[in-house]
Amino acid sequence: MRYKNNKNISFFRKILRFMLLLIFINIILNARGIEIKDEHINDLAKILKETDKKSLEELLIKFNKMQNIEIKVIVINSLKDYVQDEMVIQEYVKELFNSERIKFLDKQKAILFFIALNDRKLHYEYGEQIPVNIISILSSVIDNKIIPCFKNEEYSRGIYEGIMEFIKKTGGRDKNKFIKFTKSFYIIISIFILFFIILLFKIKNRKISKVENFGAGAFGSWE
Repeated sequence: MRYKNNKNISFFRKILRFMLLLIFINIILNARGIEIKDEHINDLAKILKETDKKSLEELLIKFNKMQNIEIKVIVINSLKDYVQDEMVIQEYVKELFNSERIKFLDKQKAILFFIALNDRKLHYEYGEQIPVNIISILSSVIDNKIIPCFKNEEYSRGIYEGIMEFIKKTGGRDKNKFIKFTKSFYIIISIFILFFIILLFKIKNRKISKVENFGAGAFGSWE
């Protein structure tokens, strides 16, 4: 009987240890976990104006369709709010980029831009198929547009104008305007070609007329 009681106690101890282990793992995961929505802009620091956030969301969606590059921006207050150990931002963003917690259509053609405001740090990770010139432009925009605004604590302006500048420099533009421009261009070219064909046809008829009236010869002009 005593042996049976000891066996039950041992069994319950194992269950208790297992439950404590699950609780510990859950705490660790929650500590490292950022609640990421399936959006291009995750402003967890609530720094962006709602109108600016909506505009940037729409622009990044269009940019993805035109350039086949998906950009996601995450803004937090501090990394310490999510990570208990002294993990540097570079390691955290790399881990986040490669994890399943953030969804990309194709990570090889994606950029993750991460900002920790109170830590005064930012970092970005990108896929292997992102062209070198795109990364060069992004680096330039960060140095010349975003960081100067951040130094003046103009965080919303820095993020908004930085993304706008990046899209502008990489050739991103409104898709509807581009389609309208393309249609207008082809209409103008078609009219020009039609006019040119009519002009050639008239010249040809004039040549034929001169040959019929004056016999064999060559047509020329010194005007």
